[in-house]
Amino acid sequence: MALKASKTLKFCEARGNSKWSAGLRLALYRAFVRSRMEYGAGIMYHWIQNDSKSRTEHLKAIATVQDAALKWILEFKDPTKVTHSFLALPTIYVRFSDLACLLTDHFIGMDGNNPARTLRDVLFGNVGRNKDRILPKCHKHPDRLLHQKLSGKT
Repeated sequence: MALKASKTLKFCEARGNSKWSAGLRLALYRAFVRSRMEYGAGIMYHWIQNDSKSRTEHLKAIATVQDAALKWILEFKDPTKVTHSFLALPTIYVRFSDLACLLTDHFIGMDGNNPARTLRDVLFGNVGRNKDRILPKCHKHPDRLLHQKLSGKT
């Protein structure tokens, strides 16, 4: 993912015009570069969650691409938290976690006849019986606090 996104960013930089506004560069980043980085992000985040070293390595490579994009968009030397905030772009670690949360929420509400159930079952097992396996993976899910209270993990 990081390699393809990096190549796309370099293409945009090479074809880009120095007169392009930061807004246009941001739009190009969101449309072409970030979409390549995020393809399958929710699944990847869950799939390699137990192996935190592997996940850190993947996310670090993608974060490097995002940092290069922020430098290109705003023409700053070093991207900072202020840069992320100014452009309304969360860090890769936060963004991937959020996408994993959205995927989890989608899986919880998935219709029983949905063909994507196979993928859901591979990632989580049977959702109806295994909510305890899913909710802890989703830090923003509204039921998580209730789940923690009921299981005594507060």
